[in-house]
Amino acid sequence: MRDAIRTHRVHHWLALLLLCLAARAGAAYTPLTTQQVADQVYALIGETGPRSAQNHALNNNLAFIVTPQGVILVDTGATPRAARLIEAAIAQVTNQPIRWVINTGSQDHRWLGNSYFAERGAQLLALERTVRVQREYAHSHIQRLSGVLGDQAREIRPVHAAGIAGDRAHLNLGGTRIELIWPGDAHFPGDAIVWLPQQRTVITGDLVYVDRMPGILPHSRVVQWGQECRYLVKDFGTSQSPKSTRQRDSRYCPDRPALITTPSRTLQQSCSCATPS
Repeated sequence: MRDAIRTHRVHHWLALLLLCLAARAGAAYTPLTTQQVADQVYALIGETGPRSAQNHALNNNLAFIVTPQGVILVDTGATPRAARLIEAAIAQVTNQPIRWVINTGSQDHRWLGNSYFAERGAQLLALERTVRVQREYAHSHIQRLSGVLGDQAREIRPVHAAGIAGDRAHLNLGGTRIELIWPGDAHFPGDAIVWLPQQRTVITGDLVYVDRMPGILPHSRVVQWGQECRYLVKDFGTSQSPKSTRQRDSRYCPDRPALITTPSRTLQQSCSCATPS
């Protein structure tokens, strides 16, 4: 009798183990990790490796802000399929619709997912100079993605924001004050940063890199890049540099704003208390 009970229990636990393994195997893979960095501000942290079909070219960081009137999404991924993953990640945090999209840059994974959100009624926003560079490089970026993503790339339909003139735009979206700023060309021409004065948070786009070397491209402006990091120090009080891998929780230096940088798997509510050299 005891042997029968013991055997029954073993079978019971084996069945539970198999169910758990099956559930894990069936779960949808996502390359994004969500992390809150300030009040109602979240980072979507992508992978540090190269673009791949598995990570849907989401090897960058994105961000979103939850407001009473809807979500502000900063950057949209490289494809509609990536955009759906972004939407699903946001839905884990809020049931508010994505009403506004801000593009910080012109590289593929910053904006080629725009069409997905535009079709769902989101307003697209970017600086005029960013949109101009998007148009210039769209074809070559899609061609490159075709070699990496295969069929996913066929879904891409470039959709651009109506560009905002000037180098600095002041926005109020859902009661949240936003400044969209072009600090100068660095990693890619026309890249911008997003400053949230109420939350004291800088969404740096491709200006700041952590956890891997900066991407130096033929059209990168390396000297200017260093100058733009000094601009961050001067205007926003952070001495984080694009080649720095040192991360500190802003609880230890609360006088400095949070950064959402790209790309990193580590703590994104980050700053450095070091004095800039």
